[in-house]
Amino acid sequence: MKVVINKGLFDCTEAAISKAIENGKWAQFDEPLVWGLIRDIAADGKSIEAFKAQALLDRNVPKLVFHHERVDNLDRERQEDFGLRHKAYLNAKEKASAEFGIDSSLWYLWHKPGITLTKIGSRVPVGAMQGGTDTDAKDKYEQSIRILREDGDSIDIMSVPRSLMSILSNRALYALRIYVLLPPDKKALAGEITKRMQNLVHS
Repeated sequence: MKVVINKGLFDCTEAAISKAIENGKWAQFDEPLVWGLIRDIAADGKSIEAFKAQALLDRNVPKLVFHHERVDNLDRERQEDFGLRHKAYLNAKEKASAEFGIDSSLWYLWHKPGITLTKIGSRVPVGAMQGGTDTDAKDKYEQSIRILREDGDSIDIMSVPRSLMSILSNRALYALRIYVLLPPDKKALAGEITKRMQNLVHS
């Protein structure tokens, strides 16, 4: 869809969409129309955009050539470390792109800097959730699992140190993955690209 918009095949400005709604043409904007525009781009047959469009039509997905994933503490130090690793991956991606002669627009770095494993952390004060103004945080707190105590009151499971939820509540998944949409004449290089990425990232 991004290629369709960048090529000016469809105007997604507010004014254009409002006009299309008024004159009834907006109803024509559906999946067959989008796929038709993608086929038009693929018909060019020469540009990088045409290659990407044809890959969509052929269900030719990008190849995962390198990744790093770990579960670690959810704190500033880990976030900063992830930031440095992300920068290293970007640099490695650009170097590999030049070395293997694969256009940089065919490479994609997917990154998630700390995906939390529970709705809310165990170190968040209960009072802040009950009387605070953060509606989203309060909603997550209210949806959390609670344990009934002997006195008839209940506590959040994440405030019980021996529970798995408590252990996971202050940890997160840090993930970096590099994908490449390999041209036909480069598909045999997938293994070599992975090895080279390992050297570039750890150099």
